[in-house]
Amino acid sequence: MGRRQEQKDRLRQEIRETSLRLFHERGFDETRVQDIIELVGISEKTFFNYFPSKLAVLDTSATEMVAAYHALLEFELADTQRTVVERLMEVIELWALAFSGDREFLATVVDRTPAFFGAPGPIQEEQKTTYRLLTALLRQGQEAGELRPDRDPHQLAEVFTAVMLLTTLNWLGRYWDLPDEPLQDRLVRAVDVLLNGAATSVREG
Repeated sequence: MGRRQEQKDRLRQEIRETSLRLFHERGFDETRVQDIIELVGISEKTFFNYFPSKLAVLDTSATEMVAAYHALLEFELADTQRTVVERLMEVIELWALAFSGDREFLATVVDRTPAFFGAPGPIQEEQKTTYRLLTALLRQGQEAGELRPDRDPHQLAEVFTAVMLLTTLNWLGRYWDLPDEPLQDRLVRAVDVLLNGAATSVREG
């Protein structure tokens, strides 16, 4: 890589880090491109050479989140020394930790970007890859006798993802009129419903 490209990469990273810091401190809507370029010491034209909008900077956080989830699932899939349920609980723990770090900022990322519901493009393809990894992990659970073998592992991955996403969205947005609680606690209970069911052993009717 040439020196010029290294300088461009460093400037792009500085613009990104400065923008995200301001988004954290002031809020996304309250941060102007002018605020960013003044701190970085560049022109407005230079900013737009690197990012077409401040939303494009926020999109990098969404991409980073999906990539981190991808890496986590790859790690859990390879760690066959533990049960699949143990590995799913670790996924929940680390997911909750990531989203609990800055609740207000991450609510903005989820609301304004394709972090959860990817538009067509690279982030959607990455999300499809995470589905495949999660499907493979759940299939391991079926093969080990931990999960019912008569369930489609693709659908199990779909339902697991839906439970994780909606629970997180509601927690971020303080959707329920209930006392606040840690995201991890809500996720553990939600996934328990998925894995163990809500119906009694004897159904009436």
